Amino acid sequence: MDISVQLKRSHSSNNAKVVAEYVLQHSRQFKVLVGLCLVNDEDLAKRAAWALGMAGQQKPELLEDCLADIIPALQQQSHPAIKRNFYRVLQEMDIPEDFQGIIFGLALQEVANPAAPAAIRAFAMSTAFRIVQKQPVLARELELTISDSWEGAPKAFHSRGRKILKYLDKVSSTS
Repeated sequence: MDISVQLKRSHSSNNAKVVAEYVLQHSRQFKVLVGLCLVNDEDLAKRAAWALGMAGQQKPELLEDCLADIIPALQQQSHPAIKRNFYRVLQEMDIPEDFQGIIFGLALQEVANPAAPAAIRAFAMSTAFRIVQKQPVLARELELTISDSWEGAPKAFHSRGRKILKYLDKVSSTS
């Protein structure tokens, strides 16, 4: 399958599922899908990101070999659909130690950004939390970022934040 051609056929959930299932069966094509998320054609990139989010939730480890490729998209003002789906997968994966620092920092920027869509902020918060579980020394920084960003944040932020703060409080009280 030519993933690009398939994605251009329609912007639909069914089409995203077709592409996601294809890359799950042909894991070498995952890197191609990531590359399509990074093209200048915004419509194609959004469609690719949707399929990537679906596939990545089932096999988040597929994104591991592409982390260096996606970091620039997380650093730039990419379309929210692209960032949302990258963070959707990142929150599910064990991020290699070499990438934990930069991804943690980028995730905290999204958590603290009141202009970021609620889903990006929630997924970024979970991504940062996942890193904190491997690097407990970062727990206080995440806790402060969530607390400082609380006022005026959407319900999705509060829901995710409450769960994470509860866990962080429990961990810090046992230390």
